[in-house]
Amino acid sequence: MPSIPFLLKWTLIVLVYYTVIAFLLLSLGVWHRGLIVPTSLWILTVGVVGAFKGMSGRDQPLNLKSAISLSLIAGWFVSLYTFNLLLELVYQPLVLLMVGAAIMSKKEDAVTRNVINVAYTILGLTALTPPIIGLIQEPFDRSYVETLVLPFGGLLALLPLAYALSLYSLYEGINVRLRLYAASDDVRRYALLRTLRRFHVRRAALQRFRTAAALDLFWSQSRVEVDEVFRKHA
Repeated sequence: MPSIPFLLKWTLIVLVYYTVIAFLLLSLGVWHRGLIVPTSLWILTVGVVGAFKGMSGRDQPLNLKSAISLSLIAGWFVSLYTFNLLLELVYQPLVLLMVGAAIMSKKEDAVTRNVINVAYTILGLTALTPPIIGLIQEPFDRSYVETLVLPFGGLLALLPLAYALSLYSLYEGINVRLRLYAASDDVRRYALLRTLRRFHVRRAALQRFRTAAALDLFWSQSRVEVDEVFRKHA
């Protein structure tokens, strides 16, 4: 279970990342201060959670389909002040219900999973309906364009962050185990440096190497043994 200082540290790092992105977009004239509230709400509902999913250690740090659906739903949430409140009150519990059902359906049969996934997808896509209708009625209304684009812009910013954090999580896991089992700090640093030079940002290859070479690499007693591990497995 992650500690509170760990969560606070990485939440702060993630928030700084999004702040830098917003500042760059502001400099380019793409983003403006009027979007502070919806942007902040999107970051809190999807941005931070999606970033931490990158550190979960899964083979796929962030599922694109899930990210898109969550981003669309978040787009609906951040538009609370724009659309009909009664419709929001009906829609949001349905979304939460379908999210829970989609998670629980992993243990059910294929037919049940497909039905729930279709319903979940339909609900996610309905998040696009209000801004699209608004654009049809008022084609040049900037607020509708921004409501439609904001979730996708946030998603584009989230994907590289999640990937980078998944890489960090992998390298840090290797470093921690080397710290526990390697013969010395010199061997640990050499093994970690060779890993970084060999794999860089190739996450899938790094994941395979860690699985295949884990014991040999972590228990290396010298630089020669580290080199042998790379000759054998990399």
